[in-house]
Amino acid sequence: MGLFGTSDPVKKEEKALAKEAKHDDKAVKQAQKELAKTEKEEHKAEKAHDKALKEHSKVVALEHKLSERVNAAVHKHDEAVSKENKVNHDIQASEQYRARVEHDLALKKQNLEQVAQQHHVKEHDRVERQHALQTAHVAPGTTAPTSAVHPGTGVGGEPYTTGATPGTGLSTSGGVPTHATTGTVPAGERY
Repeated sequence: MGLFGTSDPVKKEEKALAKEAKHDDKAVKQAQKELAKTEKEEHKAEKAHDKALKEHSKVVALEHKLSERVNAAVHKHDEAVSKENKVNHDIQASEQYRARVEHDLALKKQNLEQVAQQHHVKEHDRVERQHALQTAHVAPGTTAPTSAVHPGTGVGGEPYTTGATPGTGLSTSGGVPTHATTGTVPAGERY
């Protein structure tokens, strides 16, 4: 026997086989450890994937809900814009109507002023003609054609006088006939 082991080939072979079996056992155990580790990692990855799918479902549901809200808000906004446009149209129509009414009102005021002015002028003319007729009627025996009576003049174009008119008991004061004794204007002569 040698100093460093046996020289028996059977023993050497047995020893080599044992060493090889030990090495194979070690490799199997190492492979089992790695498999268990990988299975744990696969389980974790599966859980993470399931969690991601659930999170994705939640996010999709939230996005759908928010999309519906956005669509509702856009619809409300469109309705508001439509109402605003309608109100703007109504305002424009009412402004046009108001302008037309103000224009009509100004024309009618102008027309009233013209008619009132014509009425005043005609009334003044009627009063003067009435006075001229009364003055012409007061002088007995005097007949003056209507064409000869002019406002501001007496019969025949002569100016009015302020003295007593003969025969009637009336006098004229400022172109208005008054009763000579009472100083009043007869009821039928008041204007």
